[in-house]
Amino acid sequence: MEIIKATKDMIDALDILYQSCTLHMRGAGIYQWDESYPNRETLLHGIVHQDLFCATEDGVVVGAVILNTKQAPEYAGILWTTRIGKFLVIHTFAIHPEFQGKGYGKRMLLFSEEHAKNNEFCGIRLDTFSQNPIAISMYERNQYICTGAVFFSHKPSPYHWYLCYEKLFDT
Repeated sequence: MEIIKATKDMIDALDILYQSCTLHMRGAGIYQWDESYPNRETLLHGIVHQDLFCATEDGVVVGAVILNTKQAPEYAGILWTTRIGKFLVIHTFAIHPEFQGKGYGKRMLLFSEEHAKNNEFCGIRLDTFSQNPIAISMYERNQYICTGAVFFSHKPSPYHWYLCYEKLFDT
């Protein structure tokens, strides 16, 4: 597996990846994403700002993640372990359903951590849908600590609650 910055010529493959993940989650009763997010605009924004990374296997896009410093305004109400330092934030973390359960997610998460450390971040923050047991389990298995929950009012009821996680690095 290779992880690279996404380019504009990958937009169709990325769009298919996120649509496949959204449909797969819906089939499992997980209404984390919909047609409004993540969408092509989200992906193009990530490409233009060079913070969208793709995992590829033999030229096939198998996963993607946006890594930047943008924290949702709702994060202000979370009792983070510390408010001091620079944090990398994980967004739209996805592994294509055909490649799930094969270690790609863990490898992308480790890549995200190395990227954070190499760029002098003191830790990682993220949120994940409160009804997504696979994502929750992956973060907790990798020593991410749940620090609270945020309510996204723009999500349809009852799908507003997202758990916030962080992982601090030794400095």
